[in-house]
Amino acid sequence: MDCSFAEDASAISPEWRGLVERSLVPSGLNSPELIAPALRNVGGARLAVVREGEKLHMALPIAEHRFPLPYLGNWTSPVSFYGQPHLDADMAVPALTAFLRKVSQPVLLHSVPRNGPLWDALTAASGHVAILDQWERAGLEIAGSYENWFETNFERKRRKEYRRLRSRLSEQGN
Repeated sequence: MDCSFAEDASAISPEWRGLVERSLVPSGLNSPELIAPALRNVGGARLAVVREGEKLHMALPIAEHRFPLPYLGNWTSPVSFYGQPHLDADMAVPALTAFLRKVSQPVLLHSVPRNGPLWDALTAASGHVAILDQWERAGLEIAGSYENWFETNFERKRRKEYRRLRSRLSEQGN
């Protein structure tokens, strides 16, 4: 496998789109249609790609940082805040291994879930992984029915207002 940095991310968009469809994890707004134009206009951001022959196995937008020491980090923006790589589900570990062997500096990946296929591939591909910061996401777990949750979590006045708004909205149609 060969790791390189794409000169023009737009030129590999068709291959990249195919990689998105067979990706290990969905990468949300990290799509070629949004990222390729952004990379063209942002200084210091590049697209790391791993290929085997003509087949694309990894696409990761990265940025070089110099402080406090030189390192590479997954590139994010207000449009693409997720920053996870597109990895071929069948070749994730070899693609990450090729990428990590090619770069000669530390790699800092933001917002990688600690549980899941990307984390598993990353720990299998690298010699060592360090967690610098972690947090738990808030989640709403509703036990029982929606009606029960609604009745127990909102005061009477607010419930009455929501019901009034729902009634007005239903007058518009289904």
